[in-house]
Amino acid sequence: MEIVNNPDKSGINTSSSVAKHTTLKVDQPFAGFDNTFSLHITAGAESIKISTLLGNEVYFSKGPQEELSLDVSLWNAGVYRLIVSKGGVSESRLFIKN
Repeated sequence: MEIVNNPDKSGINTSSSVAKHTTLKVDQPFAGFDNTFSLHITAGAESIKISTLLGNEVYFSKGPQEELSLDVSLWNAGVYRLIVSKGGVSESRLFIKN
């Protein structure tokens, strides 16, 4: 994830900067941020882990999972790391909660 100049300030988001993210290869494309974090995963994800950048685990699930929906409204603002493992391959992405 990176912060970039807003390419369209005339839309619903008139701020000068926006977050640009890349989706996981084992995931369906998704976007948007609010107080509910939703992640749609292709069948067979073996584990999902969400932690702070300091390594404090806030969510962990092991076993086949196809969809994840978490209410993050009570989480502290910050940057979180999402790790999805499937077929012995793990991918990591960051997301920002403000």
